[in-house]
Amino acid sequence: MPFKHNAARRHRIGSMKFKVTNWPSRSGILERHAILKKTADEILARKDELGRLLSREEGKTLAEGIGETVRAGQIFEFFAGETLRLAGEVVPSVRPGIGVEITREPVGVVGIITPWNFPIAIPAWKVAPALCYGNTVVFKPAELVPGCSWAIVDILHRAVASVEHNRKYQLEMGGKNPFVVLDDADLSVAVEAAVNSAFFSTGQRCTASSRIIVTEGIHDRFVAAMGERIKGLVVDDALKAGTHIGPVVDQSQLNQDTDYIAIGKKEGAKLAFGGELVSRDTPGFYLQPALFTEATNDMRISREEIFGPVAAVIRVRDYDEALAVANDTPFGLSSGIATTSLKHATHFKRNAEVGMVMVNLPTAGVDFHVPFGGRKASSYGPREQGKYAAEFYTNVKTAYTLA
Repeated sequence: MPFKHNAARRHRIGSMKFKVTNWPSRSGILERHAILKKTADEILARKDELGRLLSREEGKTLAEGIGETVRAGQIFEFFAGETLRLAGEVVPSVRPGIGVEITREPVGVVGIITPWNFPIAIPAWKVAPALCYGNTVVFKPAELVPGCSWAIVDILHRAVASVEHNRKYQLEMGGKNPFVVLDDADLSVAVEAAVNSAFFSTGQRCTASSRIIVTEGIHDRFVAAMGERIKGLVVDDALKAGTHIGPVVDQSQLNQDTDYIAIGKKEGAKLAFGGELVSRDTPGFYLQPALFTEATNDMRISREEIFGPVAAVIRVRDYDEALAVANDTPFGLSSGIATTSLKHATHFKRNAEVGMVMVNLPTAGVDFHVPFGGRKASSYGPREQGKYAAEFYTNVKTAYTLA
């Protein structure tokens, strides 16, 4: 249950600290491995049921909901394996007769607050490493999607965790991710990656791309092809077969989406495709994906995270201007480029000011065994996922012993 008062919150977390002081010593790596592996197995065994629950709560299509559930199971399975791969170092001292050991210890109690847009995958990639490395979790899922979090692991307690001074904390804070399309791009690859980046999962992904930066030689052909692709997208009940895009999560988010569509028009961008509210047999907050053209990078629709199926095309002269526009943002989470040029792809990977770069791929869609995170106003603290999760969920200790 949520805590209404700071005093109650501090008391509860303080009590938990006392109760779990010996958790790392009482739970050996084999026990932690068994807990995480059992969790993974159950999630994967119930993927259809949990995927349906996710789609009902959040609005993703059923295929996306099941896919996210499978990803959550894979994350728990990966960190089950990591419990058996915990390692340290033994190094020689510069002083004779002394050995040096470097180990990692759990940080203790970890407070985790998750958003609603990936209600199974994001809790998994935070909870699994925390438990893997011997920590205890105080978990508060988003209020819009509590059912998914309850279904993952019944040993987790919902609570509100506060950030205090001298505490480690890790923040993921969104983005305004660019997707660059160069003149030499394969048009079909570019369109498919851009549509996926901007509109799939109803655009409700922190890695979604709502800035599509296109060089002038391919601009008109790209916009026309993307418009045709948008027209073919089916917006409907997330559980219905054949649906590409489900409803927006709630009325508040729908209002935000339509407000930004109005802002884009007022700023002078051209609403080339979509943007209309639509009705379906199943009640929901349905919005036709919206694509603006003739946008500039200083417009609000190009600067502020919308978090819905709304994207803007920005025309640029060449690769150099495309890179400059892509980096001209306070955010730095993910970016993508569509090109057949090895030179430009390599340069973009090195010079895009983000944590993750995609070449001829959507800006959204990441693997669970490698680092996730961004730069600038998109992220704070160590990376998530994979072995890099140890940087946040453990403390390094160096011990000296006189032989």
